Amino acid sequence: MPRGNMDNLVPNSERTPEERRANARKAGRASGVKRKAAKTFRETIKAILEGRVDKRSPFYQQAKDQLTFFGIKGDPTGIDLVNLGVFKRAMKGDTNAATFLRDTVGEKPADTFVDETPPPPVVLGLFNPERSGALLAQQAEERAKDAAELLDGQTDAEDGGSATEPSVGGNAEA
Repeated sequence: MPRGNMDNLVPNSERTPEERRANARKAGRASGVKRKAAKTFRETIKAILEGRVDKRSPFYQQAKDQLTFFGIKGDPTGIDLVNLGVFKRAMKGDTNAATFLRDTVGEKPADTFVDETPPPPVVLGLFNPERSGALLAQQAEERAKDAAELLDGQTDAEDGGSATEPSVGGNAEA
């Protein structure tokens, strides 16, 4: 949604080609600055996670001991600290941490339902469109006949005839 006064906005169709080029140039430069900032951010995070933890860090010895307990040798990295932290949270009952760990190791369940029931078998040679059309017409005639009989029964009851059921709204004393 645009910010500011909507009356000040001028659509591109009403701008000159020079104005459109100047605006496109500004947008391209702004996009490049934003991409560079995002790349720098990603590179910084990646360097932190891949880097070794300094031996003077208060986390170093604890992380090294825990990694050794799990059979991992070498100096701990930033990603090792993150993984240990997520593991600790999962062990304390944090379901989001447990879900993160499960998904990270590749055991994420399918997000969408996949219907694996086999389709019904197709029997070739049994479908006859002429016969099917005739069958549908016959069923329609039977329904029309049943409806006519039902209507005839109601009119007989209204006339005081010999219908077995009273008509809707009729006198129930008979």
